[in-house]
Amino acid sequence: MEHFIIFDCEWLTDEGAWERSNCGPNDPDPQIVQIGAVKVVLDQEMTIVQRFDQYIQPRKRNGAFWDIPRYFSDFTGITKDVIEKEGKELVDVINDFSSFSKDCKALWSWGNDELSIAQSCYLTGINFPLSAVLFGNMSKVFLKSGMPLTDILKTSSGKLSQYFRVSLENHREHNALCDVLSIHGALKFLYQSGKMETDWLVKPV
Repeated sequence: MEHFIIFDCEWLTDEGAWERSNCGPNDPDPQIVQIGAVKVVLDQEMTIVQRFDQYIQPRKRNGAFWDIPRYFSDFTGITKDVIEKEGKELVDVINDFSSFSKDCKALWSWGNDELSIAQSCYLTGINFPLSAVLFGNMSKVFLKSGMPLTDILKTSSGKLSQYFRVSLENHREHNALCDVLSIHGALKFLYQSGKMETDWLVKPV
């Protein structure tokens, strides 16, 4: 049976960096520090058959480790201790994610998170092994399902479950895997409500 992947990333940031386009003298490079993903079968239950959740130790361009800003930890719940204990080198996480995605023809995120992965690979000096044609913007599927564009533009991936009144256990917005499960819950709701076709998820749009 065919399957697809939903994924999400969290990347390093500090207070005000987003508004400054990461151009402040002390702003960290927006290196990814977490990739969360689920592999979903195209069945009536949108069954999750496998999960992926890994942390990355972000490195500067000279190879040194970035410090984890307190603002980032407060925002995501990802602390310095988590990164030190569970963080892996980016190349290892990318290889694991590539293996996780093997034989999958569609990888979806709320936006274009693959560009964040590709940027981190560039900054770290490694190749991103997955083709751009495999990736799709899930917000296009929600638009096709009838979610108003104005609501799409102001709803984050982590708030989709709340928007569609889908209950999730231990949900924390801005944790990559939690945000993925929020997308999945909302997607399952739309499908079981008859507002979405599984064919829409077979190939990225």
